[in-house]
Amino acid sequence: QAFSAGFRRVINSKPLELFYPDELMAFVIGNTNYDWNEFQKKTEYKGEYHANHPVIQWFWQVFHKLGENEKKKFL
Repeated sequence: QAFSAGFRRVINSKPLELFYPDELMAFVIGNTNYDWNEFQKKTEYKGEYHANHPVIQWFWQVFHKLGENEKKKFL
């Protein structure tokens, strides 16, 4: 309740009434649904490492076997 009261002091509550709680949460904390394949494609490697390096290939094989929550914790 204290958080809600403080939040409403900072932000006018009228616009907040236009959103469902899950929409507000996504607005405040951002998107929590990740495209892991896109994440892999956009990853930049340094030094001797590259997308086809055996260690990198192994990493992604293991990473994609993780559950959704484990992947998020890894981030």
